[in-house]
Amino acid sequence: MRGEISEGDEGLAALFEGVVSASGASDCWPDTLVDVAEWGDDTSFADQMAARRAAVTGEFDKIDAQAVDELARLYIFFGFGREAIQAFNIDGKNSRDRVAIAALAQIVDGD
Repeated sequence: MRGEISEGDEGLAALFEGVVSASGASDCWPDTLVDVAEWGDDTSFADQMAARRAAVTGEFDKIDAQAVDELARLYIFFGFGREAIQAFNIDGKNSRDRVAIAALAQIVDGD
């Protein structure tokens, strides 16, 4: 059963539905999926962001989906929820991890 979805949550709901219908089953998520304290470190925002952005496009400008996830996680680590969700527009892929990251992003921004 799904609760009410506000206008701003439609994209998150679509992402979640795509993951659930693709897998056909639900299972427990690992703790690492929500361990925000481990998603960054004490180096500067600029240094960490530069490294994560550089990792997004690898050889031959191919987008690395895992690097996109890491970029979104870093945004959340620094308190930028909306930016984390926007990072997923880089490749437009759906995954269980992205559902969790997007949910945390909404919590960070109080949405």
